[in-house]
Amino acid sequence: MPWAEVTRVSLREEFVQLAMQPNVNRRELCRRFGISPKTGYKWLARYSAAGASGLHDRSRRPHHSPARTSDEVAERVIELGRESRNSWGGVGVKQRRGAALERYARRGTVAQRLGLRARIVLV
Repeated sequence: MPWAEVTRVSLREEFVQLAMQPNVNRRELCRRFGISPKTGYKWLARYSAAGASGLHDRSRRPHHSPARTSDEVAERVIELGRESRNSWGGVGVKQRRGAALERYARRGTVAQRLGLRARIVLV
């Protein structure tokens, strides 16, 4: 007999079903599932608001990023990195071509766009 597959969502559904029963100590149920009471009440609120689909993980990406580098500046940085044949780092690109990027990009942003932080080599 194969093992039953247990996912986060199925555990959350099980928790909600048990917590919705009358005369249940929800804090004890949270201890049994290894979650904080705050998290338990959060799952109950999401389930009552959105049903089973509310128990899925939500994205942590911010809805708004005002300091984000624009796509045109990012493309220019990548282009400058290709022109340098990857011999310059973020600091070198910023120093040599800084006039074009002065208002928009920090050295760290330049290095990140060039892929130097992730050790990606541009082709």
